[in-house]
Amino acid sequence: MNARAYYEHYWSETGYSPRRDRAPESLRLLFERHVGAHDDCLDLGCGDGGTAGVYLAEHSKSYVGVDVSETAIKLAKERGFEAVRIDDASVLPFEDASFDVVVCSEVLEHLLAPQLAAAEAFRVLRSGGRMIVTVPNAAHWRDRVDALFGVWQPAGDDRGRTEPWRSPHIRFFWPATLRRMLLGVGFNHVEVIGL
Repeated sequence: MNARAYYEHYWSETGYSPRRDRAPESLRLLFERHVGAHDDCLDLGCGDGGTAGVYLAEHSKSYVGVDVSETAIKLAKERGFEAVRIDDASVLPFEDASFDVVVCSEVLEHLLAPQLAAAEAFRVLRSGGRMIVTVPNAAHWRDRVDALFGVWQPAGDDRGRTEPWRSPHIRFFWPATLRRMLLGVGFNHVEVIGL
């Protein structure tokens, strides 16, 4: 199964379909701190728009979401969001310096080449722009304890604990590795916090 087919099923009624009606509290706090009313925002890996779209569409100048899944894009459009299907997160259909904020929430861990997607996000950001990234922390104490007892939990969907081999999470980050990757693609100030 290729990535597009996987994510079409992932977003279908019979797949995982991780729909939300609003951003989690921790993400809303980041938005309140880093997103302004005059910002043009890109949601990289928007899904149905429920994680970031609701907040960003209401609190910024403009919002557009992109995703590889046509199903996710259809769901985002049904919610009233501007959304565009892309073939790959490392090739965005936007001019250089098009956005003030790029949000990439729980996406990089799903990509074969997350550094290329981060570099592309850097390209489409205006000078002084911000990228808000969230990824699971693979060094979290609970995951380390589970690993000691032979349990690998890559998360990603409702069957990750019992069937880790089929998880959509294929890249794993620690705070230091995420920071190093972002600095390596051109970001000059990277703040990594735990939530």
